[in-house]
Amino acid sequence: MFGYVMPRMEDLTQEERERYHAAYCGVCRALGERFGQRCRVALTYDMTFLALLLGSLYEPEERQGSKRCAPHPVRPHAYLGSECVDYAADMTVALVEALKELDIGLVIMAGFMVIITGELVSAYPNAILNIHPSLIPSFCGKGCYGLHVHEKALEYGVKVSGATVHFVSEECDGGPIVLQKAVAVQDDDTPEALQRRIMEQAEWVILPEAASLFCQGRLKVEGRKVSILPEA
Repeated sequence: MFGYVMPRMEDLTQEERERYHAAYCGVCRALGERFGQRCRVALTYDMTFLALLLGSLYEPEERQGSKRCAPHPVRPHAYLGSECVDYAADMTVALVEALKELDIGLVIMAGFMVIITGELVSAYPNAILNIHPSLIPSFCGKGCYGLHVHEKALEYGVKVSGATVHFVSEECDGGPIVLQKAVAVQDDDTPEALQRRIMEQAEWVILPEAASLFCQGRLKVEGRKVSILPEA
């Protein structure tokens, strides 16, 4: 399972947040340029952390820019490029290639903010688990990812949010729901504070639980309904 090495956004300055997001976009862009657009689906927070860590250690010459891309077609996003960012992209693809050589029975997506291809979904029917930071069907689908989910929840004024573990289908956030956990929204919440609390109180609880149930063979899928079978 990958994708959970990420900073506490509320503890970062605005400049640090912008640099983190630029590094994330930089690794995504490097994946597309070096290995083809499909390889962008392998992007995780972990490799963004790796790029920033190596950059702080080696201080390479950096390339900065701002462009539109497939995940962000409307507004240009800043991106950061460097030898360390390129290395993080290389490591991402190397990891995927290594996984291909193993007999994988379950794929878990955590912090994986890219819509995957139909080929991958077909290769692992009802065997890809995703964690989404809301109570699906609220605040989900295209455009609802990362911090945007919590921004939308606060703008709407909901009193309860939470997280959902679901099987991945070709419909974005549309697969059968496995587990959900609610988290109360506080009056003074910021998107960053709500994001962190949902991660700690819901995501980090139900995703391991769902993975354990799958590995025990206790999840039965019938259409959109997932039943949890009793222990043998």
